[in-house]
Amino acid sequence: MNNFLSQLPSFSRTLFCADIKFWLLQLLGWIPFFLFQFALIGNVPLLAEENIVFASLATTFAIFGSLFLRLIYKKDTALRVNRYPHIIVVPLASLAIALGADLLLNQSLLGLSLFSERLASVGNLQPAWSNAPFMFLSYLIWSILYLLITKQRHLQAAIRERQDMTLALRESQIKNLENQLNPHFMFNTINNIRALILVDGERARDSLSKFADIMRAQINYEGNASITLKDELQFVRDYMDLMLLQFGKRLEYHEQIDDELLTQTVPRLSLHLLVENAIKHGVIPTNEAGKLAVYVGYAKNGWYIATRNKGTLNIDKSSSGIGLTNLQQRLQYQFGEGCQFKIYQQGDEVVSRIDFYHNNLAQAV
Repeated sequence: MNNFLSQLPSFSRTLFCADIKFWLLQLLGWIPFFLFQFALIGNVPLLAEENIVFASLATTFAIFGSLFLRLIYKKDTALRVNRYPHIIVVPLASLAIALGADLLLNQSLLGLSLFSERLASVGNLQPAWSNAPFMFLSYLIWSILYLLITKQRHLQAAIRERQDMTLALRESQIKNLENQLNPHFMFNTINNIRALILVDGERARDSLSKFADIMRAQINYEGNASITLKDELQFVRDYMDLMLLQFGKRLEYHEQIDDELLTQTVPRLSLHLLVENAIKHGVIPTNEAGKLAVYVGYAKNGWYIATRNKGTLNIDKSSSGIGLTNLQQRLQYQFGEGCQFKIYQQGDEVVSRIDFYHNNLAQAV
């Protein structure tokens, strides 16, 4: 079928390949033209057979004329680059098509009059060029509507294309950021295991085994910018098993999770980065026992994920490094103003929190 259509002249392809919406508008638009033909004839009775034949012929030729106009407007590159104003091209094209359609109508009536006296009488009531002014006016209206609708569709297509390009660029940027995360995580973990080897070889081997499990999970989710909160939590728990092996009693870990939110999607490694940052700045720098808690729950206008750890917020340290900077960029790319990331001091604890807003308005919670 495609080969058949490709061999047709361009006008035939325009006729056969027009979309359903175009033909629906065509039929609805030319119905008033068809009905008005009875008034132009001025013959009584209006619904006589010859009047119906005349109105049908006039409407058929008018529709074919509009398809020629459509072909002109689609193929005329002069219109696209605005070399000639529409105010000149449209009236000239409409006039030429109106004269041609009227000529075909008159010749058809002349031929049919040889077989029917009543059609001959209708032809006498509609001499050559008598219907051309009304056809010309109809084509002007048709052209204006067609060009306006076409321009609107082109604008919508351009907007969709720009949105697709923006989305593709955003996905590419997210992918680049994700590619930075794995080396960052691996570097930190390997350094921790290396330090543990000198202290406790047995725990270092256990840590290495846990690390292998974590990297296996990383590979399984490779290419996914977002995962469910349930899967993200499982990754965090595996990571905390690794940290608990390393720190032992120096680290306490707690969770407070609203299970209804486990099906929500989050950027991959987002909660992990909060946890890793809390350990890096809240546990490692001190020799005291550290506490770390993860919270997931509902909040005003949405829901949140957060970590709490004992310590004092150091803006320079907390805002530096690839991890949190990376996370902020990914949240901006994926959610825009639909989320908010913040770190603040609350009492003797440091809180890292990401709020996700159902209404996409970044308001403080």
